[in-house]
Amino acid sequence: FKLNDKDIGRSISNFAATFKEEIRLKMIDDSLKSLNEVVSLEDEIRDDTGKYYIRRISPFITLDRKVDGVVITFVDVTHLRNLYNTLEDKERIIEKESLYNKSIIENNSFYVVKTDLQGNYTYFNKYFSEMFGVKLEDWLGKNSLESILGDDHEACMKAVEKCFAEPEKSVWVNLRKPSPNGIINSQWEFKLLKNESGELFEILCLGHEITSLIKKQEELQAQLNINMEQKNRLIQFAHILSHNFRSHVANLKGLVALAEALPLEERADFFNMIKTVANSLDETLVNLNETISIQTNDHILIKNISMLQAMKLVENSLSLSIADTGARIMYDFSESDIIQANPAYLDSILLNLITNAIKYRKPNQVPYINVRLVQLENATQIIIQDNGMGIDLVKNGNKVFGMYKTFHGNKDAKGLGLFITRTQVEAMHGSIKMESQPGEGTTLIIELPFSKQLNLE
Repeated sequence: FKLNDKDIGRSISNFAATFKEEIRLKMIDDSLKSLNEVVSLEDEIRDDTGKYYIRRISPFITLDRKVDGVVITFVDVTHLRNLYNTLEDKERIIEKESLYNKSIIENNSFYVVKTDLQGNYTYFNKYFSEMFGVKLEDWLGKNSLESILGDDHEACMKAVEKCFAEPEKSVWVNLRKPSPNGIINSQWEFKLLKNESGELFEILCLGHEITSLIKKQEELQAQLNINMEQKNRLIQFAHILSHNFRSHVANLKGLVALAEALPLEERADFFNMIKTVANSLDETLVNLNETISIQTNDHILIKNISMLQAMKLVENSLSLSIADTGARIMYDFSESDIIQANPAYLDSILLNLITNAIKYRKPNQVPYINVRLVQLENATQIIIQDNGMGIDLVKNGNKVFGMYKTFHGNKDAKGLGLFITRTQVEAMHGSIKMESQPGEGTTLIIELPFSKQLNLE
């Protein structure tokens, strides 16, 4: 199609130089229709060199079910079209002599099938018989739908309906058919034929295998999904960077403000606290840098992490908030102190959830936060309980982990913390759920699988 790498990013109106103007314009119109109506469109087109193609335009649907462009594929069907034209030219001779031109019909490249107007087999060639493991004498008079996967029956019947609606036109359809060697993906051209009296009397079906093409399309779709997932991870990283650093920066600013209000000789303790927070911030940066280094990989890096050390880092980061509120954080790592997780993600998850437990405490009440690990057969649970304000899950249960969702009227709330937490947990193939009632506190249960299911370093 006379394309090269420099064409990436250009409008498709500049492409298909070997096609006539009307074909190029229709390609643009069909692309817009595919985008707007979220449908796949097929058409048979011919280029200026005489080659025939089945052009298919399909919407590209992302992992989060959004339409993000179209995928246009071309299948060269020149040989199939020439075969059909040859068969059509010879049809009257074939009918008169009651035999088929062996050099055309009994080839080993295309399936040739004929049915009556009800779809019952009247003929199929040797190649069809060999590929699908069927004998003509066993299938004469049987309905052709019996040899097609049930999920494709509707597509087949719609193609036949189009044939009857426009008898002069060919209709293309992709069908899956069972064979002794498994399911075969095939592409078919249906055309109604007339007898010498001009009456419709049978359906000619010409097909060829497209299993390898389908596989390539699936591989392309998988690669597009990976690219989209990597893009989403980079966006998520930007949210993590902004959201997590707010806690560290707020803590540092608070400590500096307190230190500035004291005489020089009394500032030493505050500088030690500032140093601790700075070290925690540096640790966060190291973890986040490690995360960004693997954003172009489709695997999340997992390590063995000490929960005690992870919680100490969080406490250091939130030292000012803990001191101001008198928050009590208690641990129970008696079953195990080790969890398998991505360091940056675990740091972000714990920081977000402990911050929320402190921020949404009951007025005039000391926040109590309990963190424990529970070992399951194939996973580890992190359970975080608090005695805070709680959330009405009857009212908000379906959106507590949504983006930009807030529930307590806090003007500083961004509605990102729980969304980021859920996204990070799911990126590690884990799950998170919440148990809460207004005024009764909140329990969050995070479940992460063992390393045998993940990419453990």
